[in-house]
Order: sequence, then C-alpha cells, then structure tokens
Amino acid sequence: SKTSNRFANVLRTVGIEKDECAIVILPRVPAWYEVIIGCIKAGVVAMPGTNLLTAKDIEYRINKSSATLAIVSPEHVQKLELIRTKCPSLRHLILVCGEHDDWISYENACAEASETLDQGRISRSRSDDMMMAYFTSGTTALPKMVPRDHGYALGHIITGKFWMDLQ
Repeated sequence: SKTSNRFANVLRTVGIEKDECAIVILPRVPAWYEVIIGCIKAGVVAMPGTNLLTAKDIEYRINKSSATLAIVSPEHVQKLELIRTKCPSLRHLILVCGEHDDWISYENACAEASETLDQGRISRSRSDDMMMAYFTSGTTALPKMVPRDHGYALGHIITGKFWMDLQ
C-alpha cells in the first residue's frame, strides 16, 4: 500500500493526470504490482504489456491509446528509444531497476515521494471510469484496445472467493 501510494504521488509530481494512459512493460517483479495499483489510485489508465512486445508493437499501442507515459524494465529501453520520436503523445519515460539518460528512475522517484497518498491531488474515480486497458494479440488483424472500468475488478471477487478459495 505504501509503495503504490509513493508511485501514485510520483505520477502526480511528474504531471500525469487522471485518465491519461500509461503502457507498463515489466517482468514479474514486485514493482509491477506497485505500478499498476499506483496507477489505479491516481486514476491513470494502466496498459500492461507482455515482455515479448517488439518496438513496433509498443509504438502501435502508445499511438492507439495516446499514452503519455511508458514504464519499462531495462530490456525495453532500446525499443522505446527507437520509437519515441514516432509517438507524439509520449511525454514521460520511467525505468524500473536502472537509470538511463533523461528517463525517470522509478526507485529514486519513489524514494523521494511520500508513502501517504496525497488525496488533495488525486481525483476520485467512478465505477464506470476506465481503469485498465488490454490489447488483443493481433494475430489475425491489428490489436484492439480492450478497456476495463473500475467495476471490472469487482467481478474478480467471485473468482477469488469461489475459485481461489480466498478467505
């Protein structure tokens, strides 16, 4: 909770607003959860992407969604550097587990941010506001963006309770 609060505060500090889109390409590391939940808390639409995305795939998703932010691990830096000039909406780049040129260091930015969510700078979300967006695989045509609203998460209560037996 505290680390996702820190990241939500980082998003506001760098000027990311509610309803802006952020492409997130990270391996299975704790920061993935901190980033996704921090985006949700800040009202930023997280767009998780697989580590197998190519530079062309990333460019398409950024331009299709008008994403203003990319949050990636070091193995994706070169891909973003190749396409960033072709993505006019992209304003901010955050690197998890490393530092690179003019990129924001996730670890450094979060270390400087408060672990208390700054409620005065966070807009409340409605259940029908977009929370996340996924892209289809694009195996038979161009990938399609699939938006999910905040009510989407409620559907997983049944999965957790009855399928995963979460108490």
